[in-house]
Amino acid sequence: MLTSSTSPTTLNWKPRANALKFERVLEEKYGFLKPILTDPRVSKWVKRLQRRHARGLLSPFRKASSGGGILGGGGMGLFVLLRKGWVTWEVAALLAAYGVGLRAWALVAAVGVTWIWGRGREKRWMGGGDMKRRARERVGEHAKWKGMGRKERIEYVDGVRNHFDGGSEEEWDVVVIGNGVGALLPAAIMSRMGRRVLVVTEGEDGAMVHRRNFGGLKNVPFWMEEGRTGSVGMAMRHLSLGLGNETDGLGGVRWGRVGGSGGAGEVVEIGGGGKTVFPVRRGEGVVEDSEDYLGDGNGEDSALGRYLNACSEISTTMSRYFLRKCIADEITSFLSGLGGKMGKGAYHEASIRYAGDLMKSIFGSNASPTVRSVGAALGFKNESITPMKCSMGVHVAAIKEGREGYWYPVGGGSAIAAGLYDAIERGGGGVVSLGAEGKVEEIIMEGGKAKGVKGPNGKVWKGAQVLSTFGVIRTFGSLVKVEEKPENFKALESRRPVLKVMVGLKGTAADLELTGAEYWRLPACRKPQDRVEVSPAVGADGARQKRAVMGDVGTEGPGNYKKGESWVRMDFQSPKDTVWDERWGGVTTCVISVEAGNEWVEVEGNGEEGKGPTVYKMKQVGEKEREDLKAKVLEDLVTVFPQCKGRVIFSEVSSIVQTGLSHTPVRFAASCVRPKTVYSGLYLGGDDITYDSFLGRAAAGILACNAMLGYTSVDLLGLEKNVAADVCRLWKDGRGVEGEESLFDVTQSEEGSDKKNN
Repeated sequence: MLTSSTSPTTLNWKPRANALKFERVLEEKYGFLKPILTDPRVSKWVKRLQRRHARGLLSPFRKASSGGGILGGGGMGLFVLLRKGWVTWEVAALLAAYGVGLRAWALVAAVGVTWIWGRGREKRWMGGGDMKRRARERVGEHAKWKGMGRKERIEYVDGVRNHFDGGSEEEWDVVVIGNGVGALLPAAIMSRMGRRVLVVTEGEDGAMVHRRNFGGLKNVPFWMEEGRTGSVGMAMRHLSLGLGNETDGLGGVRWGRVGGSGGAGEVVEIGGGGKTVFPVRRGEGVVEDSEDYLGDGNGEDSALGRYLNACSEISTTMSRYFLRKCIADEITSFLSGLGGKMGKGAYHEASIRYAGDLMKSIFGSNASPTVRSVGAALGFKNESITPMKCSMGVHVAAIKEGREGYWYPVGGGSAIAAGLYDAIERGGGGVVSLGAEGKVEEIIMEGGKAKGVKGPNGKVWKGAQVLSTFGVIRTFGSLVKVEEKPENFKALESRRPVLKVMVGLKGTAADLELTGAEYWRLPACRKPQDRVEVSPAVGADGARQKRAVMGDVGTEGPGNYKKGESWVRMDFQSPKDTVWDERWGGVTTCVISVEAGNEWVEVEGNGEEGKGPTVYKMKQVGEKEREDLKAKVLEDLVTVFPQCKGRVIFSEVSSIVQTGLSHTPVRFAASCVRPKTVYSGLYLGGDDITYDSFLGRAAAGILACNAMLGYTSVDLLGLEKNVAADVCRLWKDGRGVEGEESLFDVTQSEEGSDKKNN
């Protein structure tokens, strides 16, 4: 209660003291920000934010409505559109984010942050600083062939490179085991990404080029690997990732058309029920010939044309299928559920189905049996397997490659090997050749992780990562010496191995009237006959199911080679090479491939009984068996090509060549057939990952590089960041753009379209 003696000043001292104290606290806590925070306009704005926060307006999510969330707001329709492929996954993700309640401003902010992160991720180097420095400095001597004369270049290309031993206790970034392009290309790519790579090869030469002396010439090359390729543009892009240098995106390698501008690139002989020999021209030529000579329909009524077009349509999702091999199963399962462009695709469905079943539905019941046999021959030739046992995925891939004809590297396998060796050596790596008798004995495993490989006499090469291109069965079955094997491994089946007969002929290709077209005899593609087959599938009652097989095409037999009947491939290599006569004028070479009969191999394992994968073990054979086989093969050669009679001046049967997995649907369905294995640090390459062809081996090498470099699902699918993009970003070589000069400075005499492709 106030009295007359109480002063107002005495009553107000405490509020003033508290105010001064508050001012001092603000000064100490906020310093120069005090005037801003105490400004009335700022205070008003803060109060407004507090009210908006209390009402929930600052939350990135909207309040739940009675619409039922995304499903009630049209989410099911969005899901259907995505499965149909009518909207992209990016648009679907934005709509889904908004549909679950994300506010517009939060959505814009999320997109902005994601975009900034993605651009930074795209530029991120896959590896340590030392690896990036080595990649930029291009360690080692560059392009040894530059500055050489033409003769010196030829000698450099045809030289044998078996001098490197791989060091002693040195540890490599990557150790690659295998032969040919399937091993050398990923090694070269990893070298360009700054890794120090060691390649350990078996056989006479890492590039699978055997050299023999005959006809007064030394070191005449025989390329034991399939060297021709279709889809030359894609092949050039794949190879450029490992071959490119500062002045030439293809590292000196050029390509020439097989069969000229209008001739046949190959000839197929269809066995059984009266043999048919059919020259295969590229493009629409094969369809026109089918109409003219095989009684096929015209235009839209052409059964063969309908089949080829169907395969081309299926092939549009082939790249997606193989890319999914680099993505975790959990992610692919989720994407498969989304469907549409993110789903499995038509190629995946075709790969796990028998070719014979789809051929029946595509050709129809009225198609000529001979036309259907030709369709089977165009689909797949590299393995003597009937369409009712072969995956449709292989037929689709082969037709996609060969539809526009085939190409062959100028200089042969030696030119490609020279470029890849050069790239590996420039990156600080090397190639070790174990010779004809040397074998890789073991992949060293420590604590479940691959640590290197062991060769003959206990020789060890250590590596942080190991890439095996020796095939799935050999890698898991004999090289990785652990009891626990990957899932589905026991269900796999090996192809029957092949023997290759090297033949040298006196005279040039012009003298012998040879065009370079390959000759195939395909008993598995004989004319169809209807029958009932016992299916390997087991019904609910435990009995084997039966299925009617309408129009099965062909037979296959494990017996020994029979003249005029067995599967054979006659590959005239020298006529394909436009600079052959300059290097080896006066002789022509041919490599004839036949399947190894029961006198050469025996079968072990049975995938259906769960005892392990079906594999072929080599038998010991004497000189008599070799001479008998050679005599039969040469007799077939002069029967098909009479002009070769009396011209054979050299012949030799090579060692047995293992050929990897059989091209059945199991090969494509097995989860263990992928670049990244269940063993840490161990990766798979080679045509087992894709399919048997030059292009298939190259593509498998690129997939293996993506796995080894650690690209994530977001990288591969969302950012399109992969080894191809990173190599191009680092080297800026234009991927396949021709440079100033090449190993062989050759002007092709092709029509304009061919020049563009070359």
